[in-house]
Amino acid sequence: MNKYKIAILRGSMGHCPNCGKGKLFNGFLQIVNVCSNCKAKLGDLPTRDTPTQTAMFIVLAIFVPIVLAIEIVYNPSVWFHVWFSAPLLFILTLALLRIAKGAIAGILWVLKLKD
Repeated sequence: MNKYKIAILRGSMGHCPNCGKGKLFNGFLQIVNVCSNCKAKLGDLPTRDTPTQTAMFIVLAIFVPIVLAIEIVYNPSVWFHVWFSAPLLFILTLALLRIAKGAIAGILWVLKLKD
């Protein structure tokens, strides 16, 4: 495996992209300043909005065609989308957000991009 795949896999699992043993996150989305295992400086990786946009793009690319198919085939009421589609979209985006942030941090670590 090349270094990009390894760093992306480690980051998406919430581990340090450098050593794979230390924790990447301190809380839900806060990246630790320094890895507890290898002492790599992770806090200055400029992830910013990229993980959010990536997670939203992936969820919407999968979710919108499914909702459109449901709309065409079953023609549900607006309340179906209010009480089912919107919360599901929100939950799926939140579930993917941490994975996307870890993967982006892994890419940035390999590229050696710092603030």
